[in-house]
Amino acid sequence: MFCALLLLAACAGGTPTPPRAPEQRAETAAQKESAATVGERPPAFSVDSLTTSGKVTLPPGQVTLVFFWATWNGPCKRSFPKLQELYAKYHARGVEIAALSVDDEANGVAEAAKSWGAKFPVGWDGGHAIASAWKPSLMPTLYILDRHGMVRFVHGGWHDGQESTVDAEVLTLL
Repeated sequence: MFCALLLLAACAGGTPTPPRAPEQRAETAAQKESAATVGERPPAFSVDSLTTSGKVTLPPGQVTLVFFWATWNGPCKRSFPKLQELYAKYHARGVEIAALSVDDEANGVAEAAKSWGAKFPVGWDGGHAIASAWKPSLMPTLYILDRHGMVRFVHGGWHDGQESTVDAEVLTLL
């Protein structure tokens, strides 16, 4: 069900899924509510990085961009070079990226991330345990956490030019 919702959102260009029958509407709305909401501390996680040594996690004391994505999603692919630019620009100032693939299989995740220019930590959310806890409503979804681990900004989908908004938001947290 989770992957089906994400696939529908991705096919719609990062917009919410279309209306469903009334008995399904309430369930869909509840599923779209993110467990990682602005002003709250989201669930912790730790998975092996497929692109760097170490783990993909929420490092204490750093501004962290948590990015849920999938190899099959066009907006995800377009976002990677922009995220890499932000990472290169702000990593030395305490910004980390924790990218989590929600692909059903790990096969091809590392290759896609590397071919799209990622030099930041990328992990695979096998079984969608992390995504189920965070509940991203669209694919991709970007959460920006402050140095105290609190969600400060959430972006569902990815649109051209969005990196300037994310850049400004990151600057407010440094």
